[in-house]
Amino acid sequence: MVIEDVFILHLDIMGFFACCIHQARIDTGCKAEDGSCYSNLIVDVSFDKTLVLIGNDTVIQMKTTMRNLGEPSFNTSFLVHYPEEVLFNSFKPSAVSEQVNCAQFNNTAIYCMLSDPFYQRMVVELDFLFEVFRNSFEKNTGFVSLPALKIGVTAVTDNDTNPADNTVSRNVSLAAYTRVTLQV
Repeated sequence: MVIEDVFILHLDIMGFFACCIHQARIDTGCKAEDGSCYSNLIVDVSFDKTLVLIGNDTVIQMKTTMRNLGEPSFNTSFLVHYPEEVLFNSFKPSAVSEQVNCAQFNNTAIYCMLSDPFYQRMVVELDFLFEVFRNSFEKNTGFVSLPALKIGVTAVTDNDTNPADNTVSRNVSLAAYTRVTLQV
């Protein structure tokens, strides 16, 4: 609940316009007297596979879920960080997801903005597709240059009761796929 000064224009008993400033109580859905909301964002990330075979697998799917377990959240967004060796392909919201707009920020990040406000018990659930190419990992050496793909998601909002749980980082193991044909 917050108290705001509100400008009101009305007709007086003589038919003239009169104005004045009144104080109005505006319900924000938040408990703090100053109107501040304290959300509690929870982020989870999972992949469709635990091992990517470089040279065989070409796509990896990541599901990102964000929930608000606290008061309404304002200016809520999240950032997906991924290694330059993978290529962002697309994203798709699930049927239960709230509205969200995402855009590739650079070659290693995706920025997503949620609708305001992001109320308690709302859910954003997105599937991200990344492409995996052998040449990006081997870098002309013949060896996979990384032991794992590390992808992180960080949620940001104006006020959060526990911002420590707003960042999630997950690894997907990498292995080289080689096809060998022996002839006798």
